[in-house]
Amino acid sequence: MGDPRSVGAVSALQRVRQLFGRVPDHPWVVLALVVGGVVALRAPGAGGLAYPDEGGLLLVADQLHDGPQLYGRLFVDRPPGLVAVYAVGNLLGGIEAVRWIGIVLVVVLVGAASLLGRLVGSRQAGIWTGIAAAALACNPLLGTRSINAELVGAPLTVLGVLVTVAAVRRPPGWSRALLLVLAGLLGSAALMVKQNLADTVVFGTVLLAVLGLTRAWPARQVLTAYAWAALGLAVPWLVTAAWVVIDGPGLRVLWDTLYAFRVTASAVIADQDASAPTRRLLTLPFLGLVSGLLMIVGVGSWRLRRRLAARDPVVVAGLAMLAAEVAGVLLGGSYWSHYLVGLLPGAVLWMALLVNGPRGRVRVLVATVGVALGSTLVSSAVAVIPATPGDRSDEAALVAWLDSAARPGDTGAVTWGHPQLLEASGLLPRSPLIWSLPQRTLDPDLHRFKKMLSGRRAPTWVLVWNPVDSWDLDVGGKATLTLIAHYRFIRYVCDVGVYVRRDVVRVLPPMPTRCVD
Repeated sequence: MGDPRSVGAVSALQRVRQLFGRVPDHPWVVLALVVGGVVALRAPGAGGLAYPDEGGLLLVADQLHDGPQLYGRLFVDRPPGLVAVYAVGNLLGGIEAVRWIGIVLVVVLVGAASLLGRLVGSRQAGIWTGIAAAALACNPLLGTRSINAELVGAPLTVLGVLVTVAAVRRPPGWSRALLLVLAGLLGSAALMVKQNLADTVVFGTVLLAVLGLTRAWPARQVLTAYAWAALGLAVPWLVTAAWVVIDGPGLRVLWDTLYAFRVTASAVIADQDASAPTRRLLTLPFLGLVSGLLMIVGVGSWRLRRRLAARDPVVVAGLAMLAAEVAGVLLGGSYWSHYLVGLLPGAVLWMALLVNGPRGRVRVLVATVGVALGSTLVSSAVAVIPATPGDRSDEAALVAWLDSAARPGDTGAVTWGHPQLLEASGLLPRSPLIWSLPQRTLDPDLHRFKKMLSGRRAPTWVLVWNPVDSWDLDVGGKATLTLIAHYRFIRYVCDVGVYVRRDVVRVLPPMPTRCVD
């Protein structure tokens, strides 16, 4: 008789194989279950306090009127596409609406990933690619709880890759031309969300180049395809240019906001203390591995190496796209965890190609998708447990205290960044620089800040979240002296110093019990 343990292991493997064998028979049922899982994982986080980027973008969306900045009074260095998403969310009710928009976008991502897997692989590839996309897009370790630019851009990029592959598989004609125009539009739409989301553009450019260099397509056919794609790529930018010229601050402000600022800000980041960004950079590989993202990328790259050597156009273009995504992460400078979401489209394409073929299928699928799913489920469960390291109840208590202490029409400022405090408490921002990086880049000597504190329209409240001299912004202490001269210190609320203008009288509520030492 054989070892019972080995017999049990074989039967377990057979059950896994039988399960995988049945999956392709009901693809839409599986996809519906995956979508249901996405909603179940993300819906509990739809409410609650906005994260800093979310709160700031909601403030920008609420202040869209005439002003010197690209979007009115408040400065944000993001393209119009991301601001448009938050403008819609603001009209629909605020942060909860934005989070539900995020859920819809993840569902679109899952659908696009499934179709891409089916197009470049098989029905089974479509199913497992959709599952992998859902797991990665819902993993809190990758910063996906916040509706950030990478998460908004990911479905647009995957759709762009899907449409590009569909286009090159069509015979020459109007259907191919229309698909190429659509691919260009989707590539431009992703760039309209964040400046470095050029994945679709890189993928399409390299794919057509490989088709030409390998003589799979004649040169004239390649040039025609480039022309159609360029047409789609240009339309959103032409519309944006017309908007800023006719009803906006002009092309110079558009350029300075989206591109010149990024160059200057990168130099500022490089010149200042790099200890915090370096720590975050060192954690990115760990987060990528634990989430399963880098496992998919690594396993896919290894298994696809022969197709790469054979100059498979989709694999070569996918590698170029992945390289562009890695460059976007490394050149970001601040190295927040959500940067890794920028690798999601490349991982989705690798997963779609990885499942193609029977050899080693079960082992690879269990390893990659199993890690991604397990990581997402565990980290999602931890994220909803109170008093965990990610708990934001102190922040919520501070917002509740401010909401009780403030009066309609009160204004505020925070040192430095954290605009979600102003958005959640209803304090109108007085400074146009509501994030720390624009403050450090555009007002490093705090001239504007000091002028604001001593002016006629000084903010009612000043919240000292970070010390005024953080990042060496107030070396001589003049900004701190200006704050003391025009404001009186109230108290520390949840470790945040609260100041009110000296000519303002407010009845203060009791300290929140949540953050009393």
